[in-house]
Amino acid sequence: MEAGLRRIVNTLPDPRAEPQYRVTVDDHRYRIDFAYPHIKLGIEAHGLKWHMGRERWIKDLRRDRRMKTIGWTLLYFPWDDIQLEPRRVATEILEIRTSLERALLNET
Repeated sequence: MEAGLRRIVNTLPDPRAEPQYRVTVDDHRYRIDFAYPHIKLGIEAHGLKWHMGRERWIKDLRRDRRMKTIGWTLLYFPWDDIQLEPRRVATEILEIRTSLERALLNET
């Protein structure tokens, strides 16, 4: 599933997303499938195999909240979107990336 997301991300114009990007929040270390660190945008393939069940669900929610405390936006894409609607996924990522880049420029 992550390979499918990689194919989508690699179709986007530069800058390239960094794969397997590591972020530390307090004493918690996280790995993001793909990241645009300059705007703190993370992109995750969110499959049932790895992200279902009460414990994993709680862990994911906590991770998302912790990442938000340091300004990260995380996008989650399930198998259906990645496999069945890759153009829509690419469009969504690019629109959000562009919006965050514009916001960053306005801050400076």
